[in-house]
Formats: sequence, C-alpha cells, structure tokens
Amino acid sequence: MIRLLERPHNEHKISEYIGVTTNNVAEYSALLRGIKEARSLGLKRIEIFLDSELLVKQVNGLYRIKSATLRPFWEKVQKILKHFENYQITHVKREFNKEADVLARGAIKKN
Repeated sequence: MIRLLERPHNEHKISEYIGVTTNNVAEYSALLRGIKEARSLGLKRIEIFLDSELLVKQVNGLYRIKSATLRPFWEKVQKILKHFENYQITHVKREFNKEADVLARGAIKKN
C-alpha cells in the first residue's frame, strides 16, 4: 500500500503474487513494486514504512548487503530512489504493518 502524501486521503494498494521465495526477497520485491508505482504516479516525496529491519538498515546504508541474491534488489532500489526529491524509510513493528500482511496473504490466495 502506498499512502500518497502529496494527495491526502488517497491510497494505492498493490497485491501481486511473486511465487515461492524467501522473506527478504519478498520484502525487496514489494519495496521495488511500491517505489516504481510511486514514481509512475509522479510523486516527488515518499515515506516508506517497512517491518523488515534488515531492509531498512540495508537501504539506509547502515548494513552491508552480504547476500549475492539481495544485492541486485538493493541496487535497483537505490537507482529508483534517486529519482525522488525526498524519501524516508522507517522501520515499524510488524503489528503496525498489518495491512501489508493482509495484501500479501490476499495475493497468495489468488494464486
């Protein structure tokens, strides 16, 4: 789900099946899909909330990317984020990100 800060009271929800994969790949895939959508909507400023502390710290440059599998995802995220005037990525506890879990489970059920 993307909350459109530049367009109050407007939300854009995405729920897509990505196949069987690891949690980290799923989290990066969701992040990529979300920021691509934000860019296609012409947004200049975005706020991202993730329940994966690993991703938040990797994207914010606090952790290195040790996994060869995750590095291409990280590189794509970094490239797309450069197109925004301003962005913020914040870690939230899983219990505060329940809507994302609902969307993910819905995508799995559709398949």
